[in-house]
Amino acid sequence: MTQCNYSVGILSTYAPDSFYPSPEVYSSLVIMTKKEPCYRDMRILESVTNLLFRHRNRVLRWVLSKYLGPNAVNAVINAGIDVNARVRQLGINELVRIADSLRPFINHYGNH
Repeated sequence: MTQCNYSVGILSTYAPDSFYPSPEVYSSLVIMTKKEPCYRDMRILESVTNLLFRHRNRVLRWVLSKYLGPNAVNAVINAGIDVNARVRQLGINELVRIADSLRPFINHYGNH
């Protein structure tokens, strides 16, 4: 959702010893600049991404079949999306195409 609404960039990265107590990870300072949303109905996009990312390590086909059925799988295939990809591998452009193809399967209130 962030990538759809903001341009995001890293301003600086800090080593763990920059903080006390030191975390076990590096930290980055990011800048987020508001942009025109990448999708016209954010409720649909949010509903689709929430559904998919509950199972981010699963294959897209599995998630769609489990929650929305075989017609949803076919709609996503017809949109040119590889349903054998893992959800975590999907980029924002693919998520937007998936949301478009799943519009008929998502009710008016953005729930599945």
